[in-house]
Amino acid sequence: AKRPAQCISIASFVQVSVLPLTCVLFLVSLGYSGILSFVVLYAGELGMTDAVSVYFVLYAVAILVSRPPVGRRVDRKGENSCIYASLSAVVLGLAILAAAVHAGMLLASAALLGFGIGTTQSIIQAVIARDTPPEELGRANSTFMMRMDLGSGAGPMVIGLFIPFVGYRPVYAALACVAVAAIVVYHFA
Repeated sequence: AKRPAQCISIASFVQVSVLPLTCVLFLVSLGYSGILSFVVLYAGELGMTDAVSVYFVLYAVAILVSRPPVGRRVDRKGENSCIYASLSAVVLGLAILAAAVHAGMLLASAALLGFGIGTTQSIIQAVIARDTPPEELGRANSTFMMRMDLGSGAGPMVIGLFIPFVGYRPVYAALACVAVAAIVVYHFA
């Protein structure tokens, strides 16, 4: 006997219940992609190549230092106690990067972005793991990774289209606005 054909839907490979939270992650990942792909070129244009050589070290240190206390606070007081601060740090870090006129501003953006992006990713992943039934967790985690990868992968292509026409500063300012949109999306998610 023939088996009836199954209808393939988005729910077959995406955990629909986590799409609102992973939309926040996608928006934050766009900002992250702009840093990964263009901050070295931007710093070169600003004459801050010495400062950018430690940019990602400071970014990583901010992630390492901030995740444990943020995780403890989220466990005690819930994700809302930290996620708005994390997303605000992303906005502020991108805004400072857009306005950078000296190395201190460039490095301050690295610390803020390391804190903001690093904690946002871990908070969202923890919430997804907590709120998803065990039998759906694999699909939820893959949806999380897919949205993060989509933002990180598509971001440089989209951002790169605008840089020749408007320059780095307006692009980073626009990415700060995208991070504001992430706060709004989180609020309703």
